[in-house]
Amino acid sequence: MLKIKKKEECSIPESVWREYVLTTLERHKMRRYTYRDFIKSLGVKSQEGKIRLKETLLALKDLGEINEVRLGTFQYKREGVYTTGVVELNRSGSAYIRSREFKERIFVPFTGLKHALNGDTVKVLVYADGLPGMLSGKVEEILHKKKSLFVGIIYRQTGFAFLIPTGNQVPYDVYIPLSGIGTAQTGDKVLVEIVSWPKKRKNPEGKVLKILGRSGDGRMEMKAIMTEFDLAANFPLNVLKAAEKVQSEIPADEYIKRLDCRGLLTFTVDPRDAQDFDDALSFKEGKDGLYEIGIHIADVSYYVRPATLLDKEAYLRAHSVYLTGCTIPMLPERLSNEVCSLNPHQDRLCYSVMVKIDREGNLVEKWIGRTVICSDYRFSYEEAQKIIEGRTHPCREAMGILHRLSEKMRKVRDEKGALCFNQPEVCFDLDEEGRPVRVYLKEMKEANRMIEEWMLLANRVIAETIGKEKKRKAVFIYRTHGVPTVDRLHIFRHLAGRVGLKIRGKLLERRPISLVKLIREVGPVSMRSMVEGLFIRTLAKAAYSVDNIGHYGLAFDYYTHFTSPIRRYSDLVVHRLLDHYLNGGRSVRRDKYWEICRHVSEMEVIAENAERASVRYKQLEYLREHAEMLWSGKITEIVRWGFYVELDEIRCEGLVSILNMRDDYYEFQEKAYRMVGRNFGRSFCLGKQVMVKVLKVDLTSRFLDFVLAGEAEQWRILDDKDLPKKTPCRRRKGRKKCRMK
Repeated sequence: MLKIKKKEECSIPESVWREYVLTTLERHKMRRYTYRDFIKSLGVKSQEGKIRLKETLLALKDLGEINEVRLGTFQYKREGVYTTGVVELNRSGSAYIRSREFKERIFVPFTGLKHALNGDTVKVLVYADGLPGMLSGKVEEILHKKKSLFVGIIYRQTGFAFLIPTGNQVPYDVYIPLSGIGTAQTGDKVLVEIVSWPKKRKNPEGKVLKILGRSGDGRMEMKAIMTEFDLAANFPLNVLKAAEKVQSEIPADEYIKRLDCRGLLTFTVDPRDAQDFDDALSFKEGKDGLYEIGIHIADVSYYVRPATLLDKEAYLRAHSVYLTGCTIPMLPERLSNEVCSLNPHQDRLCYSVMVKIDREGNLVEKWIGRTVICSDYRFSYEEAQKIIEGRTHPCREAMGILHRLSEKMRKVRDEKGALCFNQPEVCFDLDEEGRPVRVYLKEMKEANRMIEEWMLLANRVIAETIGKEKKRKAVFIYRTHGVPTVDRLHIFRHLAGRVGLKIRGKLLERRPISLVKLIREVGPVSMRSMVEGLFIRTLAKAAYSVDNIGHYGLAFDYYTHFTSPIRRYSDLVVHRLLDHYLNGGRSVRRDKYWEICRHVSEMEVIAENAERASVRYKQLEYLREHAEMLWSGKITEIVRWGFYVELDEIRCEGLVSILNMRDDYYEFQEKAYRMVGRNFGRSFCLGKQVMVKVLKVDLTSRFLDFVLAGEAEQWRILDDKDLPKKTPCRRRKGRKKCRMK
């Protein structure tokens, strides 16, 4: 360690002072030094030396040779490269930046964001942070603001108000001056626009644009979520008029151009409350012992032509969004529920994949083209399940064969390492005012898996037809899912090891099938479900791309999305590209379709986040009404400030704070990944089953606090003087265990 002798402090030249500071920071690139740290590190003792040290630090900062990460705190200036990316903001105020030029996300602390918010496109200075697989950086410039409108609860004070934004939109309150409040009252949910954000202020300044309603109204909350995620519930008038002009009757010459499949036994299987049916199955037993099966998909591309009003609106929306109790469709209902929907006993135009399958589930022959069908039956999943289980019906034999073949195909995928994890779906029964009266988990049954398997086959056949069989390199839209990085797999191995799953050997040499087999051997079932969840979080997010890298999760080399053009814009574009290439067309422009993939992938994330927010809100709303109940759950994550528990019955996650565990002083043991009481040794580890009670529900921020059963009432009445006293001594060999005094 460098030291400056006291007698030399007055005579040392300025250049030597600078060298001392720079050398200290360079030796400890990851450490942040305060002024006092420098005094201690360099051994400065005289008052004059301290003044000279301070002047040196400020001079080096002004010259750009060191960074002042916050007032009075300095760090080595790391060299880096510039890139552009999109901000993903955390609740803590820090962020990750996604960039095309880096596989890893770039971490940016709050102090380096320059007021960039979620979704903003920014220019970032990137540098290695010394941690494996980790990049850090700081925002140099905000290139494009994603949004300036935010939803939250307003609280009026004397002469001003402030907005607490809902969810994870902004981790700061928004200051609203008296002139921008309007008629909004405390407790109103409002839409606020940020009008300014002074550089040295933590909080932005805004004004109220619209009062959405009183907080707590179930229907209003769903509308607020739509506004929060910039989802348009209503279509523009000109788009609705364009949809009304679409002819529902099929022209006579269109029948001639297409394969007529109206004579085949055909049916749809969808959720009970579905209004749009975009896929159907047909069945015929061939004379050669093969089964002729058709996967028929609504031909939306016939009605929605490129560059029309309907197409532009569908591109902007990119996905249908299914919030709890309401749907935001990609296409107007005139198309999605009527003209394009494969309603029973009505002729409909389709794009179909016709396959011949042998009795072992092997693909023998295929045909792809435009068809016209007439569905005979419309089944819900529950009705189809009863038929599979033996209920008498004209479709019983056909559905039984389709089910058996789908099981054989799924078995082949399982053997290749496909991740067939069936995580239950959280469902609600709502009353007339939109409040949840029941929350339950919906498991996937044979009927769901049967339909899923045939749709997977159609998607794979389409992707292989273009990507594998075409001699020329044709630009196409693929659904891709990358192999998880070694760093992510190391994290999974560490966490899985805490619940008894030992993964030995080099992770790079581990094939997906071996990992999946290990996970499936975990018992009991509740623990296996948690390990599956951990593994899913380890994986990269699936996305759309013109670069085919395969689909890790499904164990497919070629995969696309073709089967849902009513609710996904990517599928609509795939239909158009497929028709273009099958008719001998040349490869399309890569940059145009790369931009479509980027946009659709981004909108998919927004749709998923909105759907999760609606589910989370309804779960919290239900728990608030059942606050006195005891709930069973398992620990899914452990952090320094407590641990998170997921309830078994409704899959809602909440925090048990270390501040509310008053029976002992608890410490987080990072290497062992557990929370341990210092005095009595009570421990909490990943996967442990606990009983909890709701302590606090915050519907605004969607936070949930639990308290352990048995302490729910105790902790409220304990004073600080009643708490167990912290024993400062460490336990040594031969010494008695520390006790509370």
